[in-house]
Amino acid sequence: MRKLSALLLLSIGITGYAYTRMSTITDEVEKINKAESVRTERVMKRKAKLEKELADLYKNYNSRTEMTEKLRMDSEVRWYRDEYKEILKKYDTVQTELEKEIEKREKELAVINSGLNLMTE
Repeated sequence: MRKLSALLLLSIGITGYAYTRMSTITDEVEKINKAESVRTERVMKRKAKLEKELADLYKNYNSRTEMTEKLRMDSEVRWYRDEYKEILKKYDTVQTELEKEIEKREKELAVINSGLNLMTE
């Protein structure tokens, strides 16, 4: 009888400890999941912002490309060739800066996309 009551008390103690430990682990998992969802949401917002900025940069780049071509033609034909060449040189530097910025944003977007793919898997 003593052995049975000792065994019963021991099993009740183990069950109580396991329950509290399991609830602690469950709470920790919920905190981790919540933090991960917040982080994923933040990354998604960053991705959307980058995509919008990249679209604006492409639009700006394309409009400047057309203007650069017109300046190239004007610098060959017009009377004020030197002034047009100066403006063309400035436009070319702006174009190269835009290209660098577009490349930088595309790389950042690729990193974010790969991170999101890892998070969703």
